[in-house]
Amino acid sequence: FTDCGDERNTYSARKYLKSIGAKSASTLYKERASEDSDALGSIGATVKNLGYTEALWRDRKHVSRLFERLGNLFPEFVKAYPSYRLHIIKQKLNNEEKVLASEITQHILKIIGTGNAVIFGPAGFGSHVDHSIAREACLMISAQFPIHLWADIPYVMHSKIPPNLYNLPLENSWQNEHKGKIKV
Repeated sequence: FTDCGDERNTYSARKYLKSIGAKSASTLYKERASEDSDALGSIGATVKNLGYTEALWRDRKHVSRLFERLGNLFPEFVKAYPSYRLHIIKQKLNNEEKVLASEITQHILKIIGTGNAVIFGPAGFGSHVDHSIAREACLMISAQFPIHLWADIPYVMHSKIPPNLYNLPLENSWQNEHKGKIKV
């Protein structure tokens, strides 16, 4: 999730941008893209951001005219997830977005085709909807390509393992030494 959509900032989005000292959401995502490129470039890899809009800025797909007008004053009326605490970290996908993981999976498969690839993605600790959607997209192609899930910091510090990760085949001794935890 590497885009800020129309950049209509909800209260949660404004608060977040202020807390990290970002001038704007678009500036934040340009900086993140540059950081990704620098980090992966240092090991000879390239970045392919898919351009999906982050939950803080993602619009609902269907909005009434009244809500669209109200959204000009209060963006919360048109956002898929109007607030961070009440919506984004609750890991409950709204009805319009239950197919998003599948769309992302198809997008990934178009990019990598049938070639050799290793997929990296978030494990989805902490219930952030975007991390959960990305994890589901990775798991959907885990039969075709090796996947590596990373621990979502700082979420992993205060969270349990997401339920659908318990039955994944894990190939390391670390899991046996620390029951109930996986190396990600």
